[in-house]
Amino acid sequence: MTVPDSIVHTFSKMAISDKRKLRTCVLISALLTIATVSCVCIFNGGGGWFKWGPQPTLVVAGVAIDTWGRYLFLSLFIIMNTGIDMALSEIGSPMITFLVYDPKSKHISDYSKNELAFLTSAFWSTKALRNIFTMLASITQIDFALMSLVVSETVGVFTVCHWLSTKTFGPVIEEDEDCLLTDVIAQ
Repeated sequence: MTVPDSIVHTFSKMAISDKRKLRTCVLISALLTIATVSCVCIFNGGGGWFKWGPQPTLVVAGVAIDTWGRYLFLSLFIIMNTGIDMALSEIGSPMITFLVYDPKSKHISDYSKNELAFLTSAFWSTKALRNIFTMLASITQIDFALMSLVVSETVGVFTVCHWLSTKTFGPVIEEDEDCLLTDVIAQ
């Protein structure tokens, strides 16, 4: 077993609730993010990543982004591509995950095997190709990275709210086969 596998195995076998596991994961993620951002700021060395707006030295995929027109075009491309990609991911990824990767799902009636295999491959490969160009643009300057982050998180908030609106929350009342709540009320 590799070290990461043993950590995951130990973490999953610990006698702690899922709620606590999730909160611990979020805390570790936040601490790792703070450490990463701190390292980038400390070791920046005066590089061009912290510049804003069009620059004579800003080149994305071989195209100089040295005018406000090009900068605004690239910004709109990043915003639209990131927003649409996030919405597609929030809708498509759960469907693929539950249809293809869920070990409990043994029978699929809505798709043929070949159709689902093609759709899954097409979904992930087109997403990966789009992400190459979006990432390329997003990592050239901090303003593009922040635009991408704000758009994806905004879309994420709306899709999470949508999915959560379809759920119920609160304690689960387990039914006893011998005595249902409706039987008690009826008496």
